[in-house]
Amino acid sequence: MMDSGSLADIDDEYEKLVIQLNPPRVTVDNTSSRKATLVQVASANRHGSLLDVVQVLTDLNLSISRAYISSDGEWFMDVFHVVDQCGNKIYDNEVIDRIQQSLSTRALSSRPLRRSVGIEASSEHTSIELIGRDRPGLLSEIFAVLVDLKCNVVAAEVWTHNSRMASVVYITDEVNGGPIDDSDRLAKVKRLLRYILKGDRDKSAKTATSMGVTHTQRRLHQMLYADRDYDKDDTDGEDAASDRSKPVVTVENCTEKGYSMVNLRCKDRPKLLFDTVCTLTDMQYVVFHATVIAEGPEAYQEYYIRHVDGSPISSEGERQRLILCLEAAIRRGNTESLGSDACSFPGIGNSVGIVPSKEHTFIEMTGTDRPGLLSEICAVLANRNCSVAKAELWTHNTRVAAVVHVTEESTGGAVEDPERLSAIKELLCNVLRGDNDSRMGRMTVSKDRTHTERRLHQMMFGDRDYESTVVGAGDDKPRPQVAVMDCAEKDYSVVILRSRDRPKLLFDTVCTLTDMQYVVFHGTVDTRDDEAYQEYFIRHVDGYPINSEAERQRVIKCLEAAIERRTTEGLEMVLRTEDRHGLLSDVTRVFRENGLTIRRAEISTQEGKASDTFYLSEMSGKPVEAKTIDSICRQLGEMVVRVKQSPLLAPKPPEVAGATSFLFGNLLKASLQSFRSVRSYS
Repeated sequence: MMDSGSLADIDDEYEKLVIQLNPPRVTVDNTSSRKATLVQVASANRHGSLLDVVQVLTDLNLSISRAYISSDGEWFMDVFHVVDQCGNKIYDNEVIDRIQQSLSTRALSSRPLRRSVGIEASSEHTSIELIGRDRPGLLSEIFAVLVDLKCNVVAAEVWTHNSRMASVVYITDEVNGGPIDDSDRLAKVKRLLRYILKGDRDKSAKTATSMGVTHTQRRLHQMLYADRDYDKDDTDGEDAASDRSKPVVTVENCTEKGYSMVNLRCKDRPKLLFDTVCTLTDMQYVVFHATVIAEGPEAYQEYYIRHVDGSPISSEGERQRLILCLEAAIRRGNTESLGSDACSFPGIGNSVGIVPSKEHTFIEMTGTDRPGLLSEICAVLANRNCSVAKAELWTHNTRVAAVVHVTEESTGGAVEDPERLSAIKELLCNVLRGDNDSRMGRMTVSKDRTHTERRLHQMMFGDRDYESTVVGAGDDKPRPQVAVMDCAEKDYSVVILRSRDRPKLLFDTVCTLTDMQYVVFHGTVDTRDDEAYQEYFIRHVDGYPINSEAERQRVIKCLEAAIERRTTEGLEMVLRTEDRHGLLSDVTRVFRENGLTIRRAEISTQEGKASDTFYLSEMSGKPVEAKTIDSICRQLGEMVVRVKQSPLLAPKPPEVAGATSFLFGNLLKASLQSFRSVRSYS
């Protein structure tokens, strides 16, 4: 009787034979999409094929903006939308040839997990694998040992997660520049490094000889997975700061087809798809169908999987383990590094961008909103002798975004001194961070100027303000109603919106659809009786309609946020007066001292005249009391030209039998002409 090892060898040889008879077919298409190059791969299917393809594209420094995976049966067909590191399509024939050659000749071989620490000699260098408890100064001690032993470090990669550290270090002999062959010397290196890893209390650090060479980043995933870093969570003190940045992973069973469905949502970053597919593969799951969307600051991934034995996830323990492992895989690759982005945080953070021009300097800010924030920002600018020529500020879901145009008080022109700009950025980041926000500010510099209100939408969208909702159970404020459904007849997605009408509502929704890379083919807009109805027939710029539940929910949330950001609620106060240095700081201080918070602000200065509009409410969110309005008017005097109290609690829209009834009723009533247009012109 054959043993299991012999059977495995036969299966492996059979897979190789199938692949040789059916080599991968690779097509690179630059015509189907305006935004990305499509890479289509068709090949005989086997466990690990998807990871091999993703690994090739990742190693070529290509970003995958979309992916559609299908691998039922003995064949897989994958379509990847890729761009270069600058976000451009791939036109370089040399790169295209490398894509085709790498994917067509890829050595398809899955490797098992190896032990946690090892040394592997090759013809060029010696690779050392280290794993143990992380601590300050550990890497310095490791490199010091290697230097003392006359070893040159030619390359290294280090990951830390949940108090664990994994590293792959490539070294050469200082004398001959080649690998270290002396077994006694290798044993000494291993012994000393194991001693460093153990430290005073780590009994889990081990040494072992590596069995072979593998992809460095895949190996790091394997090492940390084997070390069970996913269930060693020591981030109790960081929970408040990381809630918004934590990956969202859900696992459900699709009993109809015998799959388990995995949904992931997190901040996008390079190599994210590789990290998740690597983890699924190493956990012995097979991906049968998948949809990946990573256009903008967020990434959505949806997988239909089974275990290699053909069964879906069958226990709560297995489901929780998969969730923890995928969360760990995503977090391992998050970048929190020193340098120009030293203040970067993987989740939503604060940011300040400054762009000098000949006339004025643009300052862009995003962060956590709080009472008195604008007053503090204006005070900083006044103290730095900067005059605010124009500004607009929005708040939504505890987040704030502002675009401020400042000038030099002495010259009236732009602030050009780089040291002064750096000081302003540092001070504003400190103000945005405040006392309770442990997330560090992110320093960014915008590359170009754009329409202020569109830029505010982009900043809020990039800050993921649509993700957090602070509406309480007793809050009766009407929310916009948004629905997204399929129009299978013409291959469109239909977006229907109903909300209170207001100025610039159409701009806000169209702006959001455009920035989310959707094309509007047909649309109907109707405003009457203070209500607005909007209906759009859309596809993504690549020609596809919305094709996953995750993408549908994302569009709904983003459109709701776009409508809510500019909603005018509370007290509207318009000020006009002669401009002077520190005026804005004084005005906002008055608001703060009277217990008011600024919901939205539009500030401008022309020909020495300041014209400012503020939308205010009590810090509790309630309407401003009459005595508070009188106090402010007395303090600000004649500069107050208009005060208007807009109701914070507007009447709810008429109740409907249900969202579906309303949406389809409206579809039949208001969009008949749109459907006729589709039939006539499509």
